[in-house]
Formats: sequence, C-alpha cells, structure tokens
Amino acid sequence: MLLSPVDLLGRDTLIIIFTLLILIVLVGWWNLRSERSAAQFGYFSKTYPQAVDPQTSGSNKTPTNAVDDSALTGQRDVAEVRKRDRVTQQVRSAFATVGERIRRNLKRGAGTDAAEREMRQLAKRQDGVIEVAFLGEISVGKSALISALVPTASLEVDARGGTTREIGRYTWRAPDGGEVRLLDLPGLNEVGGELEGMARQEAMRSHCLVYVCDGDLTRSQWGILNDLVSFGKPVVLALNKADYLTPEEREGLLENLQQWAGSRTFETPIGVAPVVAGGVRPVTVVDPTTGFETEKVRPLTPEIESLLNVLLRVMRACDPELLEAWRSEAVAELANQKLDLDLEEYTAQETEQMIHRYALESMAMTRRLPWNEEEGFQFHEDLAMALIKSASRLHGHRLDSASAALLVQQVGSLSSERFSKLMELSATVLKGTRSLTDWGRGAHFAVGQGLVFVLLGWAAATGFQEEGADAYGLILNRFRDYFGDQERMVNPLLEALLTHSSSVETTE
Repeated sequence: MLLSPVDLLGRDTLIIIFTLLILIVLVGWWNLRSERSAAQFGYFSKTYPQAVDPQTSGSNKTPTNAVDDSALTGQRDVAEVRKRDRVTQQVRSAFATVGERIRRNLKRGAGTDAAEREMRQLAKRQDGVIEVAFLGEISVGKSALISALVPTASLEVDARGGTTREIGRYTWRAPDGGEVRLLDLPGLNEVGGELEGMARQEAMRSHCLVYVCDGDLTRSQWGILNDLVSFGKPVVLALNKADYLTPEEREGLLENLQQWAGSRTFETPIGVAPVVAGGVRPVTVVDPTTGFETEKVRPLTPEIESLLNVLLRVMRACDPELLEAWRSEAVAELANQKLDLDLEEYTAQETEQMIHRYALESMAMTRRLPWNEEEGFQFHEDLAMALIKSASRLHGHRLDSASAALLVQQVGSLSSERFSKLMELSATVLKGTRSLTDWGRGAHFAVGQGLVFVLLGWAAATGFQEEGADAYGLILNRFRDYFGDQERMVNPLLEALLTHSSSVETTE
C-alpha cells in the first residue's frame, strides 16, 4: 500500500519544508521585481514629468504645492542600512519565527491554517506589482483621489478575509507592462475609527501606505498614523481638501506635519502632500439684481501633483527589494499575530473544558465517598494537584511540585475556613439546576467541591498565563480574592452542569 507524504514525513516536517520553499520563492521574486519596477518607474516619470522635475512644467520655480525633500525622512540612510544581505537575513529571520510558532501551535494542538494561508497569499502576491493602500475615514476623498491619480484604471472589487466589506483594487497597467495596484480600503469609521480588522491587515500586506485626511488631525488620527508608520514601510500623508485652508493655515499645518515626519526614527520614508481630490463643492450664488441666494455645486479640478511627487520620490528612494522585504516582514508579523490568536483561542477552549472536567469529577468523587456534616469540608488534594498539572501543561510551563503541593494545601485550608460560604453558594447552584435532584443531602458537599475546583481551575489558568512557572503566589491570591464570587464560581459550574447534564445524571 502506498503511503501519503504526511504518513512518510509527518505534518510538522512538511510544514518546515513548505516554509523553506516559500522563502526560496520570495528571494527569486525580489530579483524579478527589480527589473520590472525600473520599467514601471520610467513610465511613471514620462506620464507625469511635472511630478518628477518641476522644471519641466514650464516654470523655473518649484510649485507651491510641491513637497520639499525634507518631507521625506530616512531615504538618505536606506541604502546604507538595508543592504541586500541584511534584507535577506531579516526576511529569513522573520520567516523562521513564523515556522517556530507554527511548530509551537502544532505541538500544543492549536490551529495554524490562518497563518499558513497568509504566507501562501504572500507568495501569490509576488507578481512584480507595487501595491499602494489608501486608508482614511469615510468621505475624506480616498476614492476620488485614486480616480484623479489614474482616471483610466480598471476596477476590481475584492472581499478579503471572509468579510462582506469590500476592497477596491485599481490596476494601472503601463504600456511597457509595468503595473501599480491601488487599494481603496473601507473607511475607518466603519470599524469605530480605529485601525483594526481588514484595514490593518491589508495595510500590512501592501508595499506603501497613503493615509488620507482632511484638515488638522484629531488625536485618534494621530494614533492611526503612528500605527501605520510602525508597520515599517513607506507612508504618505495626503492632506485632502487643502484648498479649504487659508495660505497661512495650510503652511502652518504642513510645517507641523513635516516636523512630525522628520522626528520619526524609522528607516522607511515618510511623506506629506497637500492635495485636492476633485469632486464637487456646494456654493451659494447671490443674484445681484434680486438678492436671492441659490445653492449650486461647483466642480473642483484635482490638484495631485504634490502627491505624485512624493509617491515617486518614495519609490525611487527605496529599492524594489527593500519594498518587498518590508512587506514580507510585515506579513510575517501578521502571520505571527494570527498564530498567537489561534493559540489563545485554543487555550481558552481547552481551559474551559479542563475546568468543567475536573469540577464534575470532584463532584462525582464526593458523591461516591461517605460524607459527614460534622467533619466539614474534605478537599480532594490529589485531584487538585492533577488539575494544576493540567493547567501548567496547557500553558507550556513545567511544574514545581513542591510549590504546587503547598498551594493545594493552602487552597484546601482556605476552603475549609469558608465552609459556610461554600454551602450558601451550593444552595444557589442547586436552585439553578435539576441535574442533581436524586443526589440527596450529599449534593451540597458535591457542589461545594465543584465550586472549589471551578475557581482553582480559573485561578491556575490565568496565573500560568500571566506569570508562567512562578505563578503560584498569584494563583493563591486569585483564589482567595474571588472566593464567593458568583461570576467566577457559580455561573461556570452551572454551565458545566448544563453542558454535561447527561454525564452528571449517570455518574455513580
């Protein structure tokens, strides 16, 4: 019988081979991008000569809306900082980290599909096309600005990440075959005005980012702009509707923005460009004869030379290999974030199942043993030790047996001291479920054990998650502080009884 590759090599080995193949494909594509991007930039220069050299526009003066070289920072150092060998090493390191986290998730039993899909998609997008993502709030003129930049562009609508929100993908194909892909991302207002979800992920997948705003930036917009710069790729701030401002206001705002850009320590270029995206503007027309006012709309002529200037300088300041390396590192970070989310989700699910399992087992053990009200609370220390071991393994930590044993003793003593409170909580649980109607008077003791194990399981899981192997002090404090809390004890036990009612009813 023929064996499949998975049977022969194992899934972990195939994942490692797959990651190495992606790295080889990416390095090969960097060389191809260098050739195609050079032709693409040449066509861009011929099409918009005024954006490349203000002298070609017929004037010996630099246009008032052109951005000075000081609006771009870091470009003088890029050639020295990001050499070919360093760039390659950085990408290899980023992909190695993804591979390590994939193996970690597989070892723990967590998912890896989203991260693997992200890396496969990165390889597919290595098509020699520079991708520029346009972000901003609704009605700031992103779409109008793209239309002004490439009025003959073809539009494709793409819904990514399984969401219904759409991304406009505009492809501008040069006569020599070079392409620039402009991505019109959903307005940030749709996601609470924050850089989250689809917008954040697509920004990390792009080579260059254009953040469109109108007027002075709000505090949240400054936060978004800083987030975009932290992605480690070129960012251009397009100040739309600049004609609304007086010359003094415009000059002051641009000076502030350029000072902010110059203060950044990132190696990637940052640009600032005032623009008018076009469209129409309502105006009030007064009839000189009658004095009546009439509302009309006046078409606006796009003013995008400064944005073209900045975009071209950004792309010329960055070797195509650098653009691809920066994008690859950002996507690798995105893949790592998805692996972390998968691990968190898996751990949360496993934690809940672990707590339910040990709580119900403690109740079953209590029911099987003879009970005596005069003896008070009899804590199942061996089972509690097993729970703590399970929690430590779930969070990837080794168990200090001596500390764990001391913790179990202290938990048992604390539970005995608060026996009356435990019986009150037990009565609350019994009122909320019919699963234990045939357990008799011993049901109170059984439920009490279940409540203690619910709280101990939650305290152990959160403690190991936050403090690692040194979490025993935190676990005991959490157990002590939340003892008697209905949300931490009663509700989870009721959920466990409801979820596993059939097993509880048949337990002997």
